[in-house]
Amino acid sequence: MKMNISSSFSWLVDLFWPRIDSWSQEKENEENEKLDRLKQNDLSALAAMPDETNTITSAKETVKFLSEEERDRKESVASRLKSIIGLASVSATLALGFQAWIMNIQHSANHSLSLLLSVINLYVVVQLVCALLASVKGLQGSPYLMLVAEDLVQKHDEEYFESEKRIMCEHIMCIHFNQKLNTEKFQHLAVAHRALKNYLWGILLLVLTLGTLNYYSSDQKLLEERLLRQIRAEAQTLELLRGPQGLQGVQGQKGERGERGMRGLPSKSCQ
Repeated sequence: MKMNISSSFSWLVDLFWPRIDSWSQEKENEENEKLDRLKQNDLSALAAMPDETNTITSAKETVKFLSEEERDRKESVASRLKSIIGLASVSATLALGFQAWIMNIQHSANHSLSLLLSVINLYVVVQLVCALLASVKGLQGSPYLMLVAEDLVQKHDEEYFESEKRIMCEHIMCIHFNQKLNTEKFQHLAVAHRALKNYLWGILLLVLTLGTLNYYSSDQKLLEERLLRQIRAEAQTLELLRGPQGLQGVQGQKGERGERGMRGLPSKSCQ
């Protein structure tokens, strides 16, 4: 029951401000220890590998495949985060357009409906900001661990198999470090996707609300025009609205004679 309440609360929070699931310190330590054990197991397996050419070659191909896989994950998450940032300008323009529309119809809508439209548009803007922040955080993560030329060159006091094993161990350490970093970036990507999903739902709700308001306001205008035409067509109704005619008032005093105007020019017919 406690887990259901926690998941419901997390879903409600993600509905307004998506975020990465916060782990407890104990759970985070357990996850780090698990990753360290996996890394140590891989390093131990490489150290215990027999000095055989076929075995070393097969292990090098496996390590190369894992390195390329993590590099592809890195490029994939980076391109997705950049695409979200690229969509921000279009989304912001759309939100500003809806806000201008809301401001134009505020004089014809009641206060409660105008407030509802403003709240929905604010929700849309908040989701857009959340998606942008998550994308920027994902792109501003820690730098990836890469090997330099010195790590890949056989040292003068190393044998061939010893050098190959050391180089593969260096690759394994880079793979585990970059794997953890890519996982963190994908978490930020998941937050950005959830915020964009909320953004789209907010836009849909805003469009439906504005469409409904426009529909009923147009019907209201047609009803008013029809009512006015009916009133103007009925003389009795006009007389009833005009009310009884009052008595003629007392005639006022005769005004003073005005000044004489200037003499006009002769017409063409007299010339």
